[in-house]
Amino acid sequence: MRNTTIAVVDRGLFANLAIRLAPYFKRVLYNISVESAAPKSSIDCIGEGFENVEVIDNIWDHIDEIDLFVFPDVYDGALQEYLKKIGKPVWGSGKLERWETDRWYFKKFLQKLGLPFVDGIHIKGMDALIDILKETNNKVVKTSKYRGDFETLQHKDWKLTEPLLDDLEHNLGARKYKFEFIVEELEDSIAEIGYDGYIVKGEFPSIACWGLEVKGSSYLGKVTNYNELPESLKVINDTLAPHMKNMTGFFSTEVLIQPKTAFLIDPCMRMGQPPGESYMELFENLPEIIFAGAQGDLIEPEVKYKYFGQVVLQSEWSLKHWNPITVPKELEKWLKLVYPTKINNQPYVVPEVGQTSVVGWMVALGNSPQEVIDTLKDRVKQVEGIGIESPTDSLDEALNRLKKLEAVGIKF
Repeated sequence: MRNTTIAVVDRGLFANLAIRLAPYFKRVLYNISVESAAPKSSIDCIGEGFENVEVIDNIWDHIDEIDLFVFPDVYDGALQEYLKKIGKPVWGSGKLERWETDRWYFKKFLQKLGLPFVDGIHIKGMDALIDILKETNNKVVKTSKYRGDFETLQHKDWKLTEPLLDDLEHNLGARKYKFEFIVEELEDSIAEIGYDGYIVKGEFPSIACWGLEVKGSSYLGKVTNYNELPESLKVINDTLAPHMKNMTGFFSTEVLIQPKTAFLIDPCMRMGQPPGESYMELFENLPEIIFAGAQGDLIEPEVKYKYFGQVVLQSEWSLKHWNPITVPKELEKWLKLVYPTKINNQPYVVPEVGQTSVVGWMVALGNSPQEVIDTLKDRVKQVEGIGIESPTDSLDEALNRLKKLEAVGIKF
């Protein structure tokens, strides 16, 4: 590895992966895969200022120098397949990114496999969507590829949904006539859990991780033997694995647990966020995992802790303003900023790139869920920035949901 040059191709969310890998390779190049007719200088700032990370404008000027490519995100599947064709080792989901970026396609695929899934209706245009939601309650509205427009909307009744759709219709403009939606039933469940880790040529490591996310707020996870995963997660993985023999990369699932059924809602064909930030510290040999995996060799993760977790840090200020974020030196490795840069040795979150109030995630490892929660709450208090908030109460909610799973035989 010490003689290897790698390129991390990203969109700004996972610059910390390049930072984590930098000490272990000859060179770590970092490329933001975002193009525009009128680019802003802020894009090129992301990843700058961090030791041993070289920010590059494009991969093509360095194609002969790069020995290995790492894609922690989706939307570059065709590029990944091309790089593999010309003999470059690649860590990424490749063409299987479609499982995540085309939800309707994936529903039909699950149907062919015989796995339970949440059925839905495929709709084109806002008018058709409004007609359905006016007459029904308790639905979930999703889109696929264009998650920058909106992600998921829970429709309980028209009174509460109408203002949200008014705003969405305005933002979509003329696209409202052709924009595609998926409408599903709002399913009752005990909790939503998932497998989180990686896969190499259709094979999962024997050490596995799983956990529960409180959406957009926090995550609690556990390390276990693969064969001791909750049965619902294992069945889904084992059914999908034969169809993933050409994929090597990060992989997660979102599974809705009901008393007698488990539904795979969405696959995550990339580094999940969460808990990808936790992997960076939980997997002590992460550089070796990626280096070997990209060449087709499965390396088991080396872990010292049984539990891990992370909680989000947010600031409305960061939507439009540069936000200087500071923590004590000993906490720097545990704070994973999104769209980060370092100028004059001061870390900042670059504004406007992702149009999000999320500035990053605080990570902790421990020997019990409570130890992880207590550590996260303590670390969050030590973060300095403008308008920083963190929903640390959601960590207790995550633990409560995990305890409820014991009623159906799933012990955390």
